[in-house]
Amino acid sequence: MRPVLAGFYTEQHPREVLRSCTSGGRITAMPVRRPDRLVLLDHVARALEPGVRYPSRS
Repeated sequence: MRPVLAGFYTEQHPREVLRSCTSGGRITAMPVRRPDRLVLLDHVARALEPGVRYPSRS
């Protein structure tokens, strides 16, 4: 468990955040609460490969 999420984190919390902020693998909303935002950003960071350049979509 990440220290910054201590007190907010439950097993269900990340799934709830991702379900409410993503749809079809895309971010649809940015959470206002910091712990929720960190869950979403952690999910995005884990999906990216180090050293890979990703093209921007037009």
